[in-house]
Amino acid sequence: MGIDEIHLIKPRGVITNIQNNTVVEVLPNRNKETMLRYLGNLHNKDGIKYVVMDMWRPYRDAVEAVLPNASIVIDKFHVVRMANDALDTVRKSLRSELEPKQRRHLKNDRFILLKRRKELSDHKHLLCPAG
Repeated sequence: MGIDEIHLIKPRGVITNIQNNTVVEVLPNRNKETMLRYLGNLHNKDGIKYVVMDMWRPYRDAVEAVLPNASIVIDKFHVVRMANDALDTVRKSLRSELEPKQRRHLKNDRFILLKRRKELSDHKHLLCPAG
């Protein structure tokens, strides 16, 4: 099972079948009470082994309350976004300590960090070595 949200006039909870990549239900909102009600009315709750979601606490609380045997998996998109945000914060902090000439040399460094290693040219490998 997947739990996420979409903004259609207002934020709404979306329940998906992650095995079949299908939308199962669009809820009227994304609050904890609505999620508890929806999950509580599910048939075959014991058959749900994994719930993929973002890190929004009301989702987690509802799943833990109604589906205690299901493993919660944090959506990869949210983890990668948080890692990229942290990397960008460090990059900006380091750049602020450089002289203007050094900063110009690192122009577009953000884009180098976002590329996959196999997509970097030899020159860019030197600018951004990986361990």
